[in-house]
Amino acid sequence: MLNGERLQQICRQRKMSVPTLAGYLVRGGFDAEQAQTALRNWMRRLYTPKPTAEDVRRIAGALGVEANAISLWQASHRYAPRRPARRGS
Repeated sequence: MLNGERLQQICRQRKMSVPTLAGYLVRGGFDAEQAQTALRNWMRRLYTPKPTAEDVRRIAGALGVEANAISLWQASHRYAPRRPARRGS
């Protein structure tokens, strides 16, 4: 998942504008205007449309950083089975 806060910080450090960065995101079905809108949303932590792994790789390449530098990793154990707590023996 893309980390909007880190993306903003790195864009400021590298002095990369949204329109310039959006040029790297243009792909089939995603024109320059839509790319700019998506980037602005992602920087505000609104993930609509959802960024794909390819989007993250393209942004990272344009900024000259590893994809992990602008990614957020989290795990969820929503339906993981739990063992009951052991009571004193």
